[in-house]
Amino acid sequence: MTTNNALSCMMHIIEEIKPSHVLVASSQIEEILKDAKAQCVIQALPASKMLDLQLNSDDVKNVDLVVLGENLNQLEHAKMIEVIG
Repeated sequence: MTTNNALSCMMHIIEEIKPSHVLVASSQIEEILKDAKAQCVIQALPASKMLDLQLNSDDVKNVDLVVLGENLNQLEHAKMIEVIG
């Protein structure tokens, strides 16, 4: 799947689900959502928080959708699985 197709599919899913709050672990996807004027609160999850899993209840409060992207590539495989879980 090309990048444009993947982004188009993601935007379609967001339009269909209509989340009010999206947690995004991808600086690229975060910018794309902002540029597309997605009708939701977009909250970034920096790689540093993923690395140490320094999430607290405020980080995930009211999150309807989580989008994981290239920030996961900065993690070792075991940590990547832990973050996804």
